[in-house]
Amino acid sequence: MDFELTSRLHGKSGVRFFGDIHGCLAEFQALADDAIARNHHLHSLGDLIDRGPDSPGCMRLACDLHDAGWLDLTPGNHDERFACWMKGEPVTLKPNGLASTLAQLQSAPDRERLCRRYFDLILESHLWSCFGRIYAVHAAFDPEMLGCDGPLLRDSDWSSPLHRFALEGEMRCEDDPERWALGRRSFNWLDSVPAGVTVMIGHSVASTDGLRERRNAAGGRIVHLDTGLERGGRLSYIDLPVAVIECLATPAISAFPHVTDLEIRKLRAEKQAALQTRAG
Repeated sequence: MDFELTSRLHGKSGVRFFGDIHGCLAEFQALADDAIARNHHLHSLGDLIDRGPDSPGCMRLACDLHDAGWLDLTPGNHDERFACWMKGEPVTLKPNGLASTLAQLQSAPDRERLCRRYFDLILESHLWSCFGRIYAVHAAFDPEMLGCDGPLLRDSDWSSPLHRFALEGEMRCEDDPERWALGRRSFNWLDSVPAGVTVMIGHSVASTDGLRERRNAAGGRIVHLDTGLERGGRLSYIDLPVAVIECLATPAISAFPHVTDLEIRKLRAEKQAALQTRAG
């Protein structure tokens, strides 16, 4: 954990890790207000923008919270895509992705300043963060991440396999028969999580009914914090005391139901049906 974050945790009682917001400002504001009332620092697992009704509001709130010393961010793939757009690089503008955020920004009175503030926040955020035996990364963990924070996004090699792995995860082969039913992303990397290590990720929705986890035979663990807020799920979070973050106490994170292929298949089928309904 870097010196700056250690300083920002001084005097606080805990850290609240939370999953993808995707433009849902009301839920983000309520989560932040409750955390601050409990004197908990906020740590986002990325993807605050796109899809939802008020991405500019989420950008503004994140920047305000960060400037006030209450929030830090692990960037997600949607955040990186916004950064690429800010840099003038070619970006695919999907209607339910960055295109929706850019359309909403057109009516923001502080549009230019807000874009620059959020861009700076993203670039100054670590690609992954280490909290002792706990790691926060948007999509996937690699053994190269052990024992350290990732580079700031501005200093990372954006074309490197590790960078792409952290932001996009592990992708199934195009000819994988389970690619449609279980999604493009696989989790074979679970086997590389050491015993006693917990990796908190967003990015991949395993359930809209609450937190889910995966464990390997050695005791390594993944906890999914993206529970599909923008698709009718809930905004999930985990609160940990600062003593755990500073490695003065043993991590004690509640056990959650395990991810099941049946639940994933159901979620995927519902998503495809909703897309077909909108298209029709």
